[in-house]
Amino acid sequence: MKWFGSIVIYSLCFLSIESNRMQKNTCGRWKDTCGRWWVKVNYYKGEDLRGDWMVTYKIDGVRLLRGKDGKVYTRNGIHISNADKLPVTDCEYFAGDWNESVSQLRNESRASECIGNNCYKLSPIDPRLVIGMYTNIHKDLMDKLLHQALLKGYEGIVVRKGDIWLKHVPTRSVDLRVIDVIEGTGKLKGMIGAFVTKYGRIGSMAVTADERKRLWEHRSELIDKIIQVEYREFNKETQKLRFPRYIRTRFDKEVEDIL
Repeated sequence: MKWFGSIVIYSLCFLSIESNRMQKNTCGRWKDTCGRWWVKVNYYKGEDLRGDWMVTYKIDGVRLLRGKDGKVYTRNGIHISNADKLPVTDCEYFAGDWNESVSQLRNESRASECIGNNCYKLSPIDPRLVIGMYTNIHKDLMDKLLHQALLKGYEGIVVRKGDIWLKHVPTRSVDLRVIDVIEGTGKLKGMIGAFVTKYGRIGSMAVTADERKRLWEHRSELIDKIIQVEYREFNKETQKLRFPRYIRTRFDKEVEDIL
């Protein structure tokens, strides 16, 4: 079991399976399979940020982008016909909360409820989201700005400098039992693609590609083990975790948590 000792958190910016299907240019923009360029928001890792940064509120909406064919898509390339008529280039659609936003966009019967005022432009940034400009931001200030944003009902904050966008959001941790493991596809072939738990699949991982490969090689040892998972929110209706990420295997624990 000693091989597990090498599993550490290298970066909160580790690319998800979705991102592996994209190309990155030298400016931090991503090109998806539909040929659209957009800025990917990475996680703030606690470092001091030098220079001038724009600080904005983060809302819990659905990111929409207009494709070359004039239609509106999600980052995953899913066509959202309800949004085709909206003033969308690159925006976050927010109708009060995540569930309501998704419902308005995906249910054809609610197309008339999708309104332009719910579109918050990301590039250039919507003035409604701007907090202000700050120079040389340290972690204490980032945490203070996050706390203030949470008190106002926002999901978190995003700091921006050119094509570098970093989000700072609160996370929670839970220990879950592994029911099954699934091999990755594409660039993750021959590596672990996801853990299966009673609260859904955990595909995003705070580990390197080499460690994903090592996990897959020892997959038989992982079944019924406890893993630590970081997540943003628990959806009681679907019984699923939102934005879950594998952190490490807990060989010191045999009982999983109940949400």
